[in-house]
Amino acid sequence: QSLTNFLLAAHVLSAYVVATELLTRSAVESDFATDVCVRKRGIDPATGARYLEELSFEIVNEQSMSDVTAKAKNLARRGVRRIFAIFVKTDRICEWSTTKQEFVALDMAAMFDDHVFIRPIAVKALVDSTLAEAENEVAKALIAKKNPEIVKFQRNAEKHGHKKGLDEGHKKGLDEGHKKGLGQGLRQA
Repeated sequence: QSLTNFLLAAHVLSAYVVATELLTRSAVESDFATDVCVRKRGIDPATGARYLEELSFEIVNEQSMSDVTAKAKNLARRGVRRIFAIFVKTDRICEWSTTKQEFVALDMAAMFDDHVFIRPIAVKALVDSTLAEAENEVAKALIAKKNPEIVKFQRNAEKHGHKKGLDEGHKKGLDEGHKKGLGQGLRQA
């Protein structure tokens, strides 16, 4: 859950929030929590309560497929727009298809996009246990969001890179001028 939360939190636009274990009531007799979800910030004026999850991610480890399917059906019935299952043991991610009434595997080489994100996310980063892919995706999201620390780092690098370039150019110019002057002096002598 923490990897998914880390990855999604960096990608959501400021109007959205990522939540973990958000209690969802899909029916009067049903209470369960989505493992990780994305929802709009604030209060829905139509209901007077928080906005409903737009994206829901179930982290599947020991749960039966029938339990995960039942949960997806309940969330879809409740109005959750997109429902995903991340299968930890097989390193795959699937999206619930309301038309097929089943989970459909996502292409691991594809990009995962939604209007709640600043940029698409590499699907493989959502199941990357090494964190390398996830960290790369988070860095790209922070750059896209123009994170103040990233912008400061970029400006500093540009400033030092420009100064270094000027210093190298000045040295090269002096060296070439010195060689040219020596050559002219020798020809005149």
